Amino acid sequence: MMNLSLLHNLSGCTIFLALMAKVALQLWLDYLQTNVFSFRSIVLFPKHYFLPYRNKVDGPCRNLKKVANFLLIVAAVALVVNIVAGLLIYQSQKR
Repeated sequence: MMNLSLLHNLSGCTIFLALMAKVALQLWLDYLQTNVFSFRSIVLFPKHYFLPYRNKVDGPCRNLKKVANFLLIVAAVALVVNIVAGLLIYQSQKR
């Protein structure tokens, strides 16, 4: 059986990696659609990158859009697992 602390750490790493991969994919999709590559938009409007990708894409970019949105779902599930594991760890240390 997996240790709660290990589960908490792994889910935290999964959140980080999934969100960074999603942001990278979304930047790449934006570049493919508009031919503009700007990190300024991440600094000024970061909320856009942590929401589902809703822009219309054509052809082969459709699969990248599905992967980016899937990574957001993975990060959300990992966040729920992380919170539950954190609460269980807190509860077990409180006793």
